[in-house]
Amino acid sequence: MPTALPPPAPRVLKPGFVRVLVLLGVDRPSPFQGRTDAILLVFYNPAIAKASVVSIPPDLYVYIPGKTMQRLQIAIAFGGIASLLTTLDYNLGIRPEQYAVVPMDAFTYLIDNLGGLDVTVSEDLWNSCTAVRSGVVHMDGQKALCYLRYRTGMDEVGRSLRQQEVFRRLYDRLVQSGNLVQVPGLYATYRERVESNLTLDDLTNYIPLALQLGDVDRIQYVQFSPKAFTTWQLPGSSDVNVFLPEREEIRAALQDAVDGILAPQPLTDRVITLQYALTVSPTATLTPTITKTPTRSVTPSRTIMERKSPAVTPQLFLNAEYTNPLKKISSLNGAINATTTSRMLLDI
Repeated sequence: MPTALPPPAPRVLKPGFVRVLVLLGVDRPSPFQGRTDAILLVFYNPAIAKASVVSIPPDLYVYIPGKTMQRLQIAIAFGGIASLLTTLDYNLGIRPEQYAVVPMDAFTYLIDNLGGLDVTVSEDLWNSCTAVRSGVVHMDGQKALCYLRYRTGMDEVGRSLRQQEVFRRLYDRLVQSGNLVQVPGLYATYRERVESNLTLDDLTNYIPLALQLGDVDRIQYVQFSPKAFTTWQLPGSSDVNVFLPEREEIRAALQDAVDGILAPQPLTDRVITLQYALTVSPTATLTPTITKTPTRSVTPSRTIMERKSPAVTPQLFLNAEYTNPLKKISSLNGAINATTTSRMLLDI
């Protein structure tokens, strides 16, 4: 039982060239402030194109600096993204340099614009998301949102596995079939909904790295051990449970996430395939849709709830400001090929 404010967590050790991005999924549509129901830390090494993804439990009971002890998912409501970054720094020993806060509607629209995702479901979920069966399931935006947010009781391990599986499929979909040519249009479409410190130049400059990370086994998915958390019921509440962090276990897992992306490995021919698909993709491959009737999002937590989403799905902007997105991306092709060659030489 926590009786006093915890001291700052020991630092996770990482080289300066390893970057940290935090992806945050909030439980409200834009522009409303919400809680972060999905928190993914992405450690990536641009020098050798490797990355690690770690799911952080939103119900982790932490100290929000300058405020109080509370669930991690509440930190953003106290002071926006700055409060959440400071809270991660204080309690996990790592401060992400980059962030993206994704509301429910932006997530569902993106999945729908991509044509849905084929997600591998490990077990039947009869009482959630209109009964998801095990196997490969094609999910639209609403079902993918429900699937990654669903949790049975306090089974955070199961939910984190679902979040990472959806992230894996979404990333694969983005880097395949030349879809990264749509980065300028996607940025224009979602910049008013997604809060991020990544600029359009950042995103286009990361395209060669993104293609290399689409190679086989370049991204590892890290899970916390059962010893990393202890379930605790908040005093005075009969149904609110949180996770008390075991700091050494958490730090060990985060350190493994960093250490696992420091050793180089050769790239495969898959990267060449991804590069070629980008080079020969001169037109939009995404299919924007407009929904004239309200759509519904199933929000599972302790109970299944429904929320209204905005009625109009945003179209991809291909306006005058972004009339020729290939102009800049095509200039990266030489850099992509040169980078790939140099990486292979370094890895031999």
